[in-house]
Amino acid sequence: MLIDFTQIPITRTGVGIYAENLVREISAKIEHSDRVYLLLQQDELALRALAHGNPNLSILILPSTLFRNRGLLLIFEQL
Repeated sequence: MLIDFTQIPITRTGVGIYAENLVREISAKIEHSDRVYLLLQQDELALRALAHGNPNLSILILPSTLFRNRGLLLIFEQL
């Protein structure tokens, strides 16, 4: 399973808070036979610690410059 967290802004409100809590709950309940990948932006530091001690959760880091720029983000989403 891949969880794309790249669209969530650093300053969390509303849906961002819900998404972070959901990711934390999912990561805490991963079965031994499951593999979860969490796609984060480079400047997302709050969720990186989730992978420590959890061998079934892998963090994939993407450059923040791609996703914090609205024009590049629009192109990426359409591709």
